[in-house]
Amino acid sequence: MVIVEDHRRAAERVRQDQRQRAAHPAERRYADAYHLAHLAEWHGGADLREAARAVLERERELTAEDNGEPGLAGRTFQVTAHHRGGDVIIVVKGEIDALAEPGFRDYVRGRSGERVVFDLAELNFIDSAGLQVLIDAHRRGPAAYCALTPRVARLFDLLGLRTRMSVYETVDEAFA
Repeated sequence: MVIVEDHRRAAERVRQDQRQRAAHPAERRYADAYHLAHLAEWHGGADLREAARAVLERERELTAEDNGEPGLAGRTFQVTAHHRGGDVIIVVKGEIDALAEPGFRDYVRGRSGERVVFDLAELNFIDSAGLQVLIDAHRRGPAAYCALTPRVARLFDLLGLRTRMSVYETVDEAFA
């Protein structure tokens, strides 16, 4: 009897989730694209992965203007930029994963200044693809990485990036 009740509760949660997603078509399309990407990984098909990225590219929208710089937002992340002197500060929030990486990479490459300063105080997760964008920024020119969350700081420590890159506790410290 307990098992039947658990199944009923689970079924109700699924129905609630479906109703919520139906109210938000962008969420449903993102979930579909995410599912396509996972299928591509399981089956090794690049075509499915590219299809998922194409869906996400259509869903990506420019938001949040800050000092004339357009921002980038997706389901699990938001990136904005603003200038401070001759430097550009890129604020990264949420999760940067393989699906967010193409947009994040293009956004970072499109910003120029004397130095790029990444404010990572609200970055909850970054995978190897997103991390490659940060490393590429370091290779292209002077870059600083500020306010690492514990999870991101651990990743920087494990990879030895703290000793090779300019890492600061705060954005203000990077400018001191």
